[in-house]
Amino acid sequence: MIIDFYAQLPFKQEAFNQIVLEFIQNTSTEQANTDAMLTDFVREIEQVQIEVSERISQDIQAIKDDTEDIKDDNKELKQTAVSNSLDTSAPLMGNPELGIRCRIGNFDADLLLEIAKRSNWKLAEPYNSYVLALGKEQMNGHSALDVAVDFLFKLWKESILFREKEFLTLGLLTGLTYGRDADTVLGKLTYLIQNKHTLFLPVENSILRQIRNFQQIYQLEDNFMFLAKNDIRLKGTRVGIETILYEYIHNSKMPIVIADHYYTPTLEQVYATILYYLQNQEKVGAYFEDHLEYSRKAREEQAKKSVTCCYSLA
Repeated sequence: MIIDFYAQLPFKQEAFNQIVLEFIQNTSTEQANTDAMLTDFVREIEQVQIEVSERISQDIQAIKDDTEDIKDDNKELKQTAVSNSLDTSAPLMGNPELGIRCRIGNFDADLLLEIAKRSNWKLAEPYNSYVLALGKEQMNGHSALDVAVDFLFKLWKESILFREKEFLTLGLLTGLTYGRDADTVLGKLTYLIQNKHTLFLPVENSILRQIRNFQQIYQLEDNFMFLAKNDIRLKGTRVGIETILYEYIHNSKMPIVIADHYYTPTLEQVYATILYYLQNQEKVGAYFEDHLEYSRKAREEQAKKSVTCCYSLA
């Protein structure tokens, strides 16, 4: 009975131990009996301690297993939520033609980060359509700013290239200011970046620098010369926007690589060209496709002339 009672008490019960020892000594008629009882008592105590330790270890392992199960369940729920957000009923945002569907109520920073991953951290589909969904026509300004701030906080914690973060940020700003007064929106965004989250100072400065860079180019059309319906060039250069778009869309080159390759366009002009395409995909896309078709026909014509010339020489 004493052993069972002891097993239910915390380990370090020195006072209780002393009472038990005195009880045994006072009620034993012989010293030998006392020593035997003490020996048995110590042995039983050690056994109880071992059993309790084993139970504690088992409980700890069970807690760990339950924690892992909870993590797995949360991961599965998150993936399910993302899948449901990408394929659900009206009201929808994004680009339905690309199979991108999302209820406005489900559109948050976590979903946008997942979309950025699916776009391989590039300013490409489906990311393009989703940042445009932050525009005035699809989301109110307060909600759009909340999503943008939280997304930037999460994006700049990702282990991806610095240039990828910069470019995705510019794309986000393009969508956020679409249809709104850019100066007002960017001013509010700057305030929230500085006050809503506690950011590592270099990270905060990098985000604010991208906002300032965007402020220099957000009047996108100011970066171009519209010489004709089928001739749009970067100001101060002879480079057409189709050249920049071809390098970016078909050759998957980063803006800084394009700017270094062609010399005369500035990096800001390259950014502006791609963001202009992002904001006006239907119009600029048609312009770009017309140039591709014109180039294809010109190559075919040149090939025919080359063949004719070869036959004449023969």
